[in-house]
Amino acid sequence: APNKTLNITGTSEQVSPTLNVTINQVETTTCDFTAYVSVTDQSNFPVEGLLAADFTITEGDTIIVSPTTSTVGDVINPEPVSIAVVMDNSSSMSDTDIAAMNQAAVDVVTKLNTDDEVEIIKFNQVVNVVQTFTSDQIELTTAINNTPLDGEGTALYDALDKAILDTKNQVTERKAIIIITDGVDTSSITADLNGIISDATAEGIPIYVIALGNFDQNIIDTVLKPIAIETSGELYEAEVAQNFSTIIEQQLTEVLFVDQYILNYTSGSSGAGTVDLTIDVDNLAGLAGTANKLVPSCP
Repeated sequence: APNKTLNITGTSEQVSPTLNVTINQVETTTCDFTAYVSVTDQSNFPVEGLLAADFTITEGDTIIVSPTTSTVGDVINPEPVSIAVVMDNSSSMSDTDIAAMNQAAVDVVTKLNTDDEVEIIKFNQVVNVVQTFTSDQIELTTAINNTPLDGEGTALYDALDKAILDTKNQVTERKAIIIITDGVDTSSITADLNGIISDATAEGIPIYVIALGNFDQNIIDTVLKPIAIETSGELYEAEVAQNFSTIIEQQLTEVLFVDQYILNYTSGSSGAGTVDLTIDVDNLAGLAGTANKLVPSCP
């Protein structure tokens, strides 16, 4: 067959060498600290294959040697995680949105390892725990698909408050909250934005926010992003429900179940105060990023 020439036009996006590094949690029960760290690219996709030598840990002004590290998915017995999945069932959610949200929650459940556990919370103007923490995927799937009646209000802060309260009492060291919502708070009675962020941060529970819909940028900047970033979670924006599949399958669950890095190191801090923890990533491919987190000193 004769050769054919095809002219292609379009625009390209420059690949950024800067990595997004997030210290999701730090276990400080003893002086042998464990930091749970996610590393993503500019599109929120997890970066795989980093080695211990690619990480540098600094406490204050003191550099600690590179830690030992492995990803959760590579270890034989992954550390269990407790996840509260918080789902918006307010009247602004269309049937298509709810169906996509339910499928996204089911997708999270199907990724669970044997000792992982999930709680399902649904909210409109009231907060309803439709399934307490369990590892039973059948019970979880049934609870997810059992959609309550719509309500006019959105008690987002009260729902997160309940999720924090329940999650902090679980015995697992790794914890997380996932919230899927298409709106901002209109109906909370007991909780507010600053309190949610403060409580989740104090308990070391990252909140991963999936914002469904074309939000006003001011809402993203003043409400949803602070909830995610200040609690050491992540913000994902799904302008349409169809984006759920990419977010859940290729981004969020990969961070939680496969590509979260576990960094083990001995802390050089001491006393009853706090220490400024910095984790830098710099590999031979020229990719680099950094993250900071204030954590309790070595007990």
